[in-house]
Amino acid sequence: MGIKRCHIVVLVLMGLSSLLHSQKSIKNDADKFFEKGKYFEALKLYNIYDKVSTNKEALKRRAISNYHCHKLDACSLDLDRLSFLNVKDRELDYYRALLLYDLHDFKNAAIALKGLLKKEENKSRRQDIIQKIKNCGYGLDHAYDEQIAFVENLGDVVNSRYDELNAIQSPNFDDKFYFSSNREGSMGGMRDERGLKDDLYGNYALDILACQSYNGIWEQPSALDPLLNSPKNDLLMDFNSDGSVMLFKKTLSDLSTGSILVDTFKVDRDPSEFSKPYISPVVGELGDGYIKMFNDSTLIFSSKRKGGFGGYDLYVVGYRDGEWTVPFNLGPNVNSSADEVSPFVSNDGRTLFFSSNRNEGYGGFDVYTTLLSGERPTWEPVQNIGRPINSSADDVYYKLSNNGMTATFSSNRKSGFGGYDLYIAYLTAQNMSQLAYSPRFMFFEERLEKYYETILANPEVTQEEAIEEVAVLDETKTENEEEELSKRDVIIGPLFYGDDDNVLTTQNQIKIKALKDLMVIYPDLKIRLISHSISEGLANYDLYFSIKRVEKVREELVSSGIDERRIQLIACGPNYPLVKNELAGKKINLADKLNRRIDIKLLNAEELNIEVTEEEPVVADYLRDSKSDLFYTQLEGLSYRVEVARVRQMFQNSIVANTNDVIIEEEDGDYVYTVGMLSDFESVKRTKNLLGKKRLLDTQISAYIDGIRLEENELPGKLEDYPDLAKFIEFLNQ
Repeated sequence: MGIKRCHIVVLVLMGLSSLLHSQKSIKNDADKFFEKGKYFEALKLYNIYDKVSTNKEALKRRAISNYHCHKLDACSLDLDRLSFLNVKDRELDYYRALLLYDLHDFKNAAIALKGLLKKEENKSRRQDIIQKIKNCGYGLDHAYDEQIAFVENLGDVVNSRYDELNAIQSPNFDDKFYFSSNREGSMGGMRDERGLKDDLYGNYALDILACQSYNGIWEQPSALDPLLNSPKNDLLMDFNSDGSVMLFKKTLSDLSTGSILVDTFKVDRDPSEFSKPYISPVVGELGDGYIKMFNDSTLIFSSKRKGGFGGYDLYVVGYRDGEWTVPFNLGPNVNSSADEVSPFVSNDGRTLFFSSNRNEGYGGFDVYTTLLSGERPTWEPVQNIGRPINSSADDVYYKLSNNGMTATFSSNRKSGFGGYDLYIAYLTAQNMSQLAYSPRFMFFEERLEKYYETILANPEVTQEEAIEEVAVLDETKTENEEEELSKRDVIIGPLFYGDDDNVLTTQNQIKIKALKDLMVIYPDLKIRLISHSISEGLANYDLYFSIKRVEKVREELVSSGIDERRIQLIACGPNYPLVKNELAGKKINLADKLNRRIDIKLLNAEELNIEVTEEEPVVADYLRDSKSDLFYTQLEGLSYRVEVARVRQMFQNSIVANTNDVIIEEEDGDYVYTVGMLSDFESVKRTKNLLGKKRLLDTQISAYIDGIRLEENELPGKLEDYPDLAKFIEFLNQ
C-alpha cells in the first residue's frame, strides 16, 4: 500500500513538472515572438501563460503587445495592474501617454509627454516625444474645425490584422477596388528579410487583391493572377485610365526600393511576358515610388533624388513625342523638409492631395491638399484636410472616388483591426474637381515649355541648369510681374454646403482663397455670388436664409481686403433648381447635394483678358431641371424685374410663398425683393399690374443688362443695342 501511494506521488510530481515546464515554454516562446516584433503571436501566448498577472515582466510585455495589436482597452487594464503592483517604468509611462495620444485626448497626452521629456535622455526618443507634443498642440488648435467627412472602416471582410494598402477604384466598375495586402495566405508564405522561408518568425509579403461590393456588402477579396503575384512584396501603384495597364512595385522587405513593373492584362500571353520592367525616369531601385498616373502620359511620383527640399519630394514626368521628359520637382509650395508621398491629382488637373509627416499635423503622415491656380500656374498654400480623415497615426493613399462623393485611404490608427486598414470617407460636400476633366496637368506643361525654351535659347546649357531655370517659376511673384500675369486662364466652380448650412468648409475655403487672390491681382474684377438652396420650410425663410449664406462668403472676401462694392449678391432660394427634386414621385437624393450651392460668376472677365472655364456639376438630362438654365439665360442681355420690397430684414408676405420667381438682391445693406425676370417690357408691365391686384401697390419696374441694374440716366445710352427700352423710357416719363 505504501509502495502504491509512493507511485501516485511520483506521477503527480512528474505531471506538475511537465505542467511547469509547459508554462515555462509558453513564456519563453512568447518572449521570443515579442523580441522579434511578432506581437499578435506573443499576445496569444501571454494570454495562456498562467502567471502573467503576477510576473511583472510578462505583464509589461503583454501590455505592450496589446497596444501594438490595437487592443487599447486591454493595454490600459494591464498598465493599471502594473501600477497596482507598484511597477515604476519609464517605458510604461511612455505607453500610457501613447494611449491618450491615440485616443486624441491631446490635452492630457501633452501633459504626460512633457513630463516624460524632462526625464528622457535618449536622443531619438526625445525627438519622438517633442514631435508628438507639437502634434498635440496642432490637435488642440484645430479641435473645433469643421468635419468634412464621415469615416468608416471597410470592415473585417476587406481588412485583416495585417496591412491593406493603396485601394484604387476600378476605372471600369465603381463598386470594385484593387489593393495590396500582406495577409495570411499570401503568395510564397512567410519569409525573412532575405526572402527565405521562415514559417515561425517570418512575415507574409504583399499580394495584389481585388474586392467587390454588392449593395454595400463586400465580398471576400481574391488575389490576382498567381503569375503576377510573387513571394516578394507586390505593391500596387496605379492603373491607366481604362484599366488596361497596371503599374506595381516588386520588393523584398524594404518597400522603399525595388523594381517597378507593368502588366497589360492580356489573356493570351506567354508566362514570361508577365510583369515586364516599366522603363521610365521613375526608378524603383533608387527609391522612387508612390506613382499616380494622370491621363496615361504623365506620372506624379515620390522620390529622394538630389535637388529636393528634404526627405521624399513629389515630382512629375511625362511621355511626350515618343520619349520621356526630365522630371520636375513640384516646388516649395508643395514639398518641405519632411516626406511627401502618395500623390493623387483630381481629374481637373489642378487639385492635388498627398500625405506628409511635416510638423503641422495631427501626427505621423496626414493628408494635405492644394490647388493649382493662376496663369503660371502655381500652387496655393497647402492645407491639412483635417479630422476624421487624419488621425494621430499614419494616413496615406488618399484617393477621391470617380464621382467625387467619397474617398478611400489607408491608416494604421489604433481603432483598426491591425496594421494598415482601408477606410472610406463619405464627404459632406461633393468634390467637384473629379467632375472636371482636363487633358493636361498644367503645372507640368508650363514647366516643360520653359525647359525647352531654355534649351533652345542656349544649346550649351546643361540639363541641370535648365531645370534650375524652370524652378524660378516657383518663386514668389513680385510687384513688377503684373503685366506678365494680366492674361490668365481661370477655372471657377460652385461652393457646396450641406444640411448644416456651413458654406465655409475646407474645400470652399480653398476656392474662396483662390477667388480672393484673383481679385487682388485684378483690382477691377467684379463678381456675382448666386445662392441656391432646397425647399426646407416656409418659403420666405428659405429665401432669406439663402441671402444670409451668400453674405458669409462675401464677409470672407471683405475680411481679406476686397471692396464689397465689387461683389454682387443674389439669393434664389429653391426657385431655380439645377436638379429635379422628384422623378416619378420619388425623391432624388442628388438634388439635396447639388441644389445646395453658391455659384460664382466673373462679371467683367473678358475685358480683363481672363479666360473663364466654369465647373458645373455633371447632371444627366433626365434629372436636370430646366429652371436653372432658364434663370441664367434670362440674366443675359436685357431683362426687367418688378421690385416689391426694399427692407433691412426678412420680407414676410404671401407673394414670396405664392410666386416661384422671387429673388433677393443685396444693395447697400437693403434686401431688394424682385419678381419676374422678363425680356420685354409689356410682359413685366402685366406682371406689375397683377401684383397690384394682389394689393402690392408700392412696386416699381427696373431694367437690367446682364444682371446689372440700370439707373434711369443710363437708359438712353442703351437704346441702340436694346430698342425695347424705348417703351420703358416712355412709361417712366408718363
